[in-house]
Amino acid sequence: MLQPELLNALAVSSATEDKLLLDDIRDLLGIHTLSATPQVPLNPSAIGHVGLQELFARQLTAGEDTTAALMQKTPSRDAAVLADPLTTAGATLLRDLGTRQVILTPSAQKSFDAPLDSAVPYLAKLPDGGSLWIYGTDPEYARVMENDALTPLERATRISAELIVQRQEISLTSARLQQPPALLSSSTGEIMNVAVMRQLFRIINSSPVLAFTSQPVIPSAPTSSQPIALRASEDTSLETLKATFDKLLPRIANTSSMLLANDPRIDMWNTLIASSAARTATPAQSSAFIDAISSSLSDLRTAVSLPKSANFTLSGHNSEIQLQVKNASSSSVKVTLRYRSAKLTFPQSFQVVELPANSSTNIAVKVVARSNGRFPVYFQLFTPSGNSPLTEELKVTARVSALAGLGLVVSATAIIVLLTWWAHNWRSRRRRALTALIAPE
Repeated sequence: MLQPELLNALAVSSATEDKLLLDDIRDLLGIHTLSATPQVPLNPSAIGHVGLQELFARQLTAGEDTTAALMQKTPSRDAAVLADPLTTAGATLLRDLGTRQVILTPSAQKSFDAPLDSAVPYLAKLPDGGSLWIYGTDPEYARVMENDALTPLERATRISAELIVQRQEISLTSARLQQPPALLSSSTGEIMNVAVMRQLFRIINSSPVLAFTSQPVIPSAPTSSQPIALRASEDTSLETLKATFDKLLPRIANTSSMLLANDPRIDMWNTLIASSAARTATPAQSSAFIDAISSSLSDLRTAVSLPKSANFTLSGHNSEIQLQVKNASSSSVKVTLRYRSAKLTFPQSFQVVELPANSSTNIAVKVVARSNGRFPVYFQLFTPSGNSPLTEELKVTARVSALAGLGLVVSATAIIVLLTWWAHNWRSRRRRALTALIAPE
């Protein structure tokens, strides 16, 4: 089982021995079929239990891309090699991503009462009616492969000899014309020692009775397999981390919308998320990865700010408010500026703006005044996606005092009212005077 994360580390290393080791692995496995594995080692059963299938799928694709680029051949999803016990949730996840057969290493067989027979294909039924072929690698060969008391040549020779004996025993006890394959792996499926593998390949390739096969051949009929029941209990090892993800993943998605295309922080956050869920990560390491993500998110979100206070005077019915927004980060970011007021209207209720690095930017906000006076206006910054608040709401005062048309209307109305009262009063006095002149004595 090739771990793409390890291959990538060897590729980017400046050490000559790492470059040579990568060349050795590439030469060693050049003619063999490679199984697709996630970029970082993930436990599909634990992932499937907490509903992080999308994370697993992304990491599987990333692992395929890395392996294809560094090994010059595309890995296959047909067979998956596991180092952890397989549950029905994990089997369903793998089946949905294109896996038809799973090879369980000795460490993955611990959930069964006894190790699986490496010469027997097993068929597991899934809860939705589907099925998955299961194979087990031989733990005895794994122990020899990892026996550091023996030289690489001694280990390879002993394994080859035992394979020949096993083949002869099967020939004597089985009527099958085709010899079943023997599955070899380390206890976890990882390449523990390249020198051992090189010696083993050399001996088997020169043997007249042994030969490598790319992967197990799926039986043509289910009758040639044995049924096997996968563990019903779920793998709960990621439940606590899932609760953290439920809060962190939306924050990552919202904050990512602030970044411009090809910003490396998006890949960094996704890699740290996957690394925190890796089967090889300790609780302390997972916590450190989560803390690193949270700190990076906080640094970006707090780098943008509004002024602490501001007041504006509007000189007409249609005006602009110039609001200064600061970006203290070392890269350009995008934010959404929202604004509201009970007494003023805005042609746009928000703007998505790009803020250059390490600078302050004046943003023009078009506003329509409906009356004179002093009115509160509220501004706030949000992420472009998800409308996650980046700042507290800023309250400013806008003073409107130059609506001349409104003053003329008020003055004209007052004059008309005054003239109407004067005319009415004059007619009343004249009427009374005339009445007094014509009245009889």
